[in-house]
This record gives sequence, structure tokens and C-alpha cells, in this order.
Amino acid sequence: MSRTVGSIFTNGGVFIEYIECQTGSHQSPINIDQQPLATTHQPTFEGYDRVMPGNFFNWDFGPAFTPHHPTDELKDLPSMTFDGQKVFMIGWHIHMPSEHLVNGTRSRGEIHLVHANEEGEESAVIGIRLEVASREENTPSRFISQLPEGQFIHYNDTTQLEGVTINHQLAIEEVGRLERYWTYTGSLTTPPCHEGLRWFLPEQPLLVSDAQMVQLLAVSRFSHRVTQEIWLHDINL
Repeated sequence: MSRTVGSIFTNGGVFIEYIECQTGSHQSPINIDQQPLATTHQPTFEGYDRVMPGNFFNWDFGPAFTPHHPTDELKDLPSMTFDGQKVFMIGWHIHMPSEHLVNGTRSRGEIHLVHANEEGEESAVIGIRLEVASREENTPSRFISQLPEGQFIHYNDTTQLEGVTINHQLAIEEVGRLERYWTYTGSLTTPPCHEGLRWFLPEQPLLVSDAQMVQLLAVSRFSHRVTQEIWLHDINL
């Protein structure tokens, strides 16, 4: 029987298509447990304050967005620079509940702002945890408020809304401009689980209102990967 190139069988005969998901040394997500905040790899942002048109859809597990850009040209996209490397925000998607834990606690959701280098290779991710604001301050998130009201797309729906405009600077501002964060070397959390990505996890979660959280939960389904054992992740190094 033919199999996909690069696949293997385990001793039990189970077919594994993406071997790095099993054998990687710094897989994501992880639990940030009693770790001090980072002082290395400080990111800076450019173009995040531009209102970007793009496609709003559901990635089969929750809301997602891809900004419009030529497939071979990323330089017009919002960018993040760290360690002299510039990477470009190629889209975001939401996991419910969160993938990363902080001190053993999982948040209700997590937005992944995915960045690629000029060659289009995924190189960095900002993982923003989503939590509900307190009853005393239960105001809507300005970032989430940009999503088409009443048109959140269900995970069983393949509809794509074109031309939706998003100001991504709002997300950065709502987590303290990423001035306090943890960082580590990790991987994609879905197959093919490629490693070598720089992860940034803001200490401050993005707070949404009760109504916004209900909207997000209503169109999402369980999508977090099991927490990975810390090995060669070089947290904050």
C-alpha cells in the first residue's frame, strides 16, 4: 500500500504522516510555569496601524483572517522585527481554548498572529491569550469589535467574507504593546509541526466582553494541542 513520502509506521503499525510532530525537540505549545519575563529578542512593529483588507473565514475550528497581498510579495504586510530579522504578518486564527498555559492555567482562547520571512516561510508567532473582562470592566475588545457584527462564520461553514478591514495595532495595544512577554523557540502547533519558530507570548491577555466571548465560542470547537514537554525550547534565552 502506498504512503505519503516521509511517513513512517510505529511499532504498533500506526501510520504517522508528520514525523516531526512526534520526534521534535522543541514542540509547541508549552506551559510557562513560574518563568520570569523576557529581556531578549525585543520585537518592534511597523505597519500594524494600517487598516488591512482581507478574507474573514473559519479555519474549521474558529475565526481566522488572511490579509490581501500578492502571493510572492509580503513587504506590504504589517511586519515585526526582532534580532535584526523582519517577518511579515500573513494571517491569524483563533484556538478555543488556549494552547499555551501560564502557571498551569489555560485561558478561554488564544489568537495566533502568524509571521513569515520574505521567502514565505513561517518564522514567528504571537500567541495572545483571550480572557473575559471582569464584571466591573466588561467592555468589548476594540480588536474583536472590528469583526463583522452578526456574521461570525461557524466552523461547519466554508463562507469567506472578502474585503473585511482590520487594524491589527489594536490587538498589540490591548496586550500592553508587547512590552512584557515570554519568548521561546518552538514549532507550529498543527501538522507538519515544523520547528524553529520564535514564539512571543504577551503577559497581558486580550480581554473581551461576555458577549464577545459567547460569539467566539458559538462558532468554534475544541482545537488546542496537548501541552508539550519542555526540552530544547530555550525559554527567554
